[in-house]
Amino acid sequence: MHGNNIIVSIVTVTYNAENTIRPTLNSILNQNYKYIEVIVKDAESNDKTNSIISDYGEEFSSRGYGFKHIVGKDTGIYNAMNIAAKSCEGDYILYLNAGDMLQDENTISDVLSMSIADCDILYGDTIFKFGSHRFLWKGNLAVIKDKCPFCHQSMLIRKEWQLENDYDEGLEISADYDFIYKSYVLGAKFLYVNKIISVYIGGGKSGQELVLDRKEHRIVQIRYNKREERTLRRRVNYGKRLLSAYIQEFIFENCESDFLYKLRLINKRRTMKEL
Repeated sequence: MHGNNIIVSIVTVTYNAENTIRPTLNSILNQNYKYIEVIVKDAESNDKTNSIISDYGEEFSSRGYGFKHIVGKDTGIYNAMNIAAKSCEGDYILYLNAGDMLQDENTISDVLSMSIADCDILYGDTIFKFGSHRFLWKGNLAVIKDKCPFCHQSMLIRKEWQLENDYDEGLEISADYDFIYKSYVLGAKFLYVNKIISVYIGGGKSGQELVLDRKEHRIVQIRYNKREERTLRRRVNYGKRLLSAYIQEFIFENCESDFLYKLRLINKRRTMKEL
């Protein structure tokens, strides 16, 4: 804490992100909030990623932001996030992947304008960008038993809570869901803010490997709610979701890209409000 001002550590993990890293760093640089620390953890990219990141260092310093550029091998995104968290000096941590952005220049100042005393996890809404289309992903902790309740990039985590609860590096794409569900079960204090915090770019690994996503979600759900997940209703529901994932992946592998785009667009319109 700097006086009465909360310091936010914004963490970005990268690997060969020369084509996506600039919008992310610009969205941080453009914040009108003063007390920000920027940490970029790179897994030894072999393109121009680290050169670009280094160029931003002076700009962050001129704004008075703390800046750390960590380059070293890691075993994946969640290992990189765990590594970066240990270097954070802020009061709260926000993870922003390469390509993703903060909603606008007022994002951090608006979020921290309210009282967040004793809050372990603060979360809000997200713009899910899919091609030229934009959808609103509303944060909703009530759906946690069924799916990830809000976007990872729209969450601020109290540093001490984060350091006590590492991401499960045994999960490939659902460790963020695991972290949120675990925090919920452990009694973390959540606070919802009715604000769009981040712009999330769709099309990542979780959107492509649907079967793995469903299986890992099931692992998390059984881990924290075993009794209910063993009921016939929940088993049948999981079976339906897994079958749907297999069918969708088969279609993705065997159909033209234009058709796939339209199909995924229909699915997004079914589950989210288009903006």
